[in-house]
Amino acid sequence: MFNIRHFATAALAGAAMLSFASNPAGAQQLNIGTNPVGSLYYAAGATLAKILSERVKTTVQPHAGSSIVLSLVDNGEVQLGLASMNEARLAYRGKKPFLPAPKVRLLSIMFPLFGGMIVRNDSPIRTIGDLKGKKLAGEFKAQLTVLHLNGAVLAGAGLTWNDVQVTPVPNIINGSQLLVENRIDSIYFAVGPAKLREIDATIPGGVRFLPIVGTADGLKKMASHTPGTFARELPKGVSPALKANTLLQGFENYLFASSDMSDATAGKLVRALHDMETNIQKSAPFFRQFSRKSMAKTNATIPFHKAAVKAYKDLGLWSADLDKVQSTLLAK
Repeated sequence: MFNIRHFATAALAGAAMLSFASNPAGAQQLNIGTNPVGSLYYAAGATLAKILSERVKTTVQPHAGSSIVLSLVDNGEVQLGLASMNEARLAYRGKKPFLPAPKVRLLSIMFPLFGGMIVRNDSPIRTIGDLKGKKLAGEFKAQLTVLHLNGAVLAGAGLTWNDVQVTPVPNIINGSQLLVENRIDSIYFAVGPAKLREIDATIPGGVRFLPIVGTADGLKKMASHTPGTFARELPKGVSPALKANTLLQGFENYLFASSDMSDATAGKLVRALHDMETNIQKSAPFFRQFSRKSMAKTNATIPFHKAAVKAYKDLGLWSADLDKVQSTLLAK
């Protein structure tokens, strides 16, 4: 079962030296751009760099956020990046305030994350619909994907940001303090971060996730607002904030490159990920759901690198439906 309580320590400890490892003269070296040190994406990038280095020397390179990483990969300053499907989609399509990144190409879907709205456990709020008129952390100017994911959860309940009282915050970390101080009623959170465990321990009685609206209409509205999002029930105890089995929002996370990456390198990376499935799954809790069969899926929000397409065809993991998705995304 998916459990990401203790991923960060192990991932970071094994990766610190990788970030600054020297490279033999003439050998190929790749960088994986991630969010800052301490973030889930940095932990994932550090873990992945260690594994990929068995085939191609790879290091992790932290940056201020995924929007910057997408731009750096697009212009060739960084070779690889990790970001959510929504961030990748917005940058690829040049949706403000993301910098346009038309060259980003998907190599592999890596792992899903899950999130939703949390409230104090003693709050009378029981459903997403109950958030109407309540105080929510919002804007998230330094963490724009949260704005969209949060908006999608509200949309599933027939709400918009205009239906709630927005307290502007730059990111989830800052916003969470407002919940601790009882200055807001709710904030969006992913299941895994250590910060969630911290605030659950700090607030008397802890916090709990609200279930997203699970009706067919609600799920359609959520996915229409933020394409690629889906629903999954997570069991009680996976997170301290899961006081009961709860339906949450899910979204995929991508390893991507530039369309300018050589076919040889892109193909080699895809095959390496495919061949090392077991190693990846055992490397960290958040990679336990990595699967060869899920590396290429029809809910992709950016086009695949052309060499990735060839590799998936050779590996028997490509389909006619994926061809249609690829053509649609390239036409954008």
